[in-house]
Amino acid sequence: MRRCPSSAVCWPPCRRRVPKQWIEDQGEIDALFERALVGYLAMSRDDEPYLVPVSYAYCDGNVYFHCALRGRKLDFIAANPRVCFAVHEVDEIHQGNKGCSSGIRYHSAMGFGRARLVTDPAVKGQALRWLVDKYAPDSPDRQIGDADINRTAVVEIVLEQVTGKRNVARPDQGK
Repeated sequence: MRRCPSSAVCWPPCRRRVPKQWIEDQGEIDALFERALVGYLAMSRDDEPYLVPVSYAYCDGNVYFHCALRGRKLDFIAANPRVCFAVHEVDEIHQGNKGCSSGIRYHSAMGFGRARLVTDPAVKGQALRWLVDKYAPDSPDRQIGDADINRTAVVEIVLEQVTGKRNVARPDQGK
């Protein structure tokens, strides 16, 4: 996986104006991808953008999500597998004395990569287990059967480049 260089511009374009807000530690970025509850999948097809929130699992630098066997997400991925995937956590909303002195403390990460439909039943089953482990860890029945695997599409996003950003200072503390 390629990291965004410290220079002002990288590809895909991401101008980084405030260097102290960058998250440089890959472990911190990975931890954010692992713990965030919702991911945002951005795709495009024929000059039409599409952004959708998804439940997902993150393992070994790759993102996995499940969806219906047919639908808009899979149509977009088939037409253009290049995607962007983003997560964030809001730590605090700070309301200042003036509107322009208000702000949000947050951590965010974004990855660029390629999405593909997983066809191997063993890999689909493992990805579904990761999703159950993340979202239903206390469920009494956590088994993934063949019927679950056959009625569900699983998509893997191989992230090729990731960036992270944080804003941990309140607006009245400077940035």
